[in-house]
Amino acid sequence: MKTVIIASPDDMVKLGSQIVKNYSKILIYWDLGVWKTHLVKGFASWLGIEKDKVTSPTYTIINNYDNKLLHIDMYRLKEFSELIDKWILDSIDRFDYICIERPKREEEYIDDQWLKIKIEKINDNKRKVSIYS
Repeated sequence: MKTVIIASPDDMVKLGSQIVKNYSKILIYWDLGVWKTHLVKGFASWLGIEKDKVTSPTYTIINNYDNKLLHIDMYRLKEFSELIDKWILDSIDRFDYICIERPKREEEYIDDQWLKIKIEKINDNKRKVSIYS
C-alpha cells in the first residue's frame, strides 16, 4: 500500500494522470466530496479526453468518454441484478480503461489487473489517498 496526501483538486488530477500510466482499471472507494471525479479527470486527460467532459456519474450511473474510458458510480445500485440489467457487466468487459466509484460486489467482475484507491477527507483542503495494487 502507498499513501499520498493531496492538497488540491488539481493535485488529484495530476495523481490520476500518473496512475493511468501503470493501471487501466481502478476502483475508487469513499464518498461524496473527496475529489473522486478529479482523479478520473486526470485519468481521462492522459487518454486524450478533455477534462471538462468528465462529470460525476452519480445520477447517470455510467459515463462513456469518447469510447475510450468507462466511468461508473455504483452508489445508487441496490441489487447485483442491476449490474446485469443496466449492461454494466457487459460494458466492463468491453472497455480497456475503466474507473468505478463506490464499487459494489467487485468480486464478481474484477481480477488482479485492478488498482484499488481509497480517498479520505482530512479537511477542506487535504485528502489522504491510499493505493492498493
